[in-house]
Amino acid sequence: GYPHPTIAVHGNALTFVYTDWEGEGKDLYVRRSTDKGVSWGQALRITDTPGSELLPCLAASGDDALVFWWSRDENKRIMVYYSRSHDGGLTWTPASMLSDVGTNSSWRARAVCDGANVHVVWADTRIGFDIFYRCSTDAGETWGDDMRISESVYGSASEASIAVHDSRLHVLWMEDQGSDAQIFYRNNPNGNVMGISQERDAVSDDFHLLQNYPNPCHGHTTFTYTIQETQEVHMRITDLLGRTVAVIDHGLRTPGAHSFDVSTAGWRAGTYCCTLFVDGKAQGRTMS
Repeated sequence: GYPHPTIAVHGNALTFVYTDWEGEGKDLYVRRSTDKGVSWGQALRITDTPGSELLPCLAASGDDALVFWWSRDENKRIMVYYSRSHDGGLTWTPASMLSDVGTNSSWRARAVCDGANVHVVWADTRIGFDIFYRCSTDAGETWGDDMRISESVYGSASEASIAVHDSRLHVLWMEDQGSDAQIFYRNNPNGNVMGISQERDAVSDDFHLLQNYPNPCHGHTTFTYTIQETQEVHMRITDLLGRTVAVIDHGLRTPGAHSFDVSTAGWRAGTYCCTLFVDGKAQGRTMS
């Protein structure tokens, strides 16, 4: 597996966090340098859970640092977690859940610090595939409500990035539109995404994609969807890193309910994003 290292400068220290794939658990480790990277201290494990801690993101300001990652919980849901350090990375708090989205999934968090303000964005499937945002004004002690900021017309937003400059917050993300991908942007001069004025059309109700069955699947699974008009239909399935695993062309379909089978033989165990495209619009589900 890949360690996906992430690095930050805070206080007088350089700190980097990575996933260690050795042993049964795939935990996060941190190493520090106090001499501008000339030498590095011993690796310190900061997580110890049954799941795999993947794709960490480190954000820091002064002696405060926060690392975010995604992992499966005991119910096999994928959630975003975080841990905090207030002493330059010497000690870390136990893992806490940032995104509790019921039976849905959330992953690939990106964060930035601006003093005690911590801004986080991540991909989420509670509505479609959208980007959500959350803010802390006390270095991660408490958090405000999460907010959906992409409102994707195509239901396939991912790969969010976030930056702050002079208290102005900037967010970018990608939307897969079937034939290509577009980059979208929003900002707020107050350093908080709440209240950004960039309205987006809602996802169309012209069609509906049901959850695949069985899920989790072993070798194959079936998708069912309904459409209101005769339209071209296809599905793209990607892993959580955005790599295309399969494209299924279901052709021109008449109004009503339709189903198709997907063979998952030979696929790696994990969670996949399934996006159904109908007449330029999209809806998504996750499967494992």
